[in-house]
Amino acid sequence: MDNEQIIGFYQLLEKELIERTDLSPWISCVFIDENRRGERLIEQLLLHGRITAGNLGFDKVYLTTDHIHLYEKFGFREIGIDRFVWGRPTKIYEHHTIKSSIFK
Repeated sequence: MDNEQIIGFYQLLEKELIERTDLSPWISCVFIDENRRGERLIEQLLLHGRITAGNLGFDKVYLTTDHIHLYEKFGFREIGIDRFVWGRPTKIYEHHTIKSSIFK
C-alpha cells in the first residue's frame, strides 16, 4: 500500500490450477502496479510469501510463470513444466521458505 492505494499484491494458495497436485503452497497472482515497477517491490512480496509459508510449516513454496528470468533473480529455481487445467503450458519454480517472526 502507498497512500491507501494498492501498488502490489500476491496470493498464497494451497493449490494452483495445474494438472500436478502434489505441490503446495503456491505464490500466485503476483502483481505490481505498472507505475511502480522497477522498484524491486516484487522482491518484498516474494519474501513475504516465503516467510508466511515457512511460518505455516512448509519447507518450500512454488509458483507458475511464463516470465523467463524474472523469478530466477530472486532465487527461484525451475523444476519442471506442467499444464494449467485449461491446457496452457507453464513452468514451475520452487524456493525454500523462511521461518521468521518478521511478519507474524
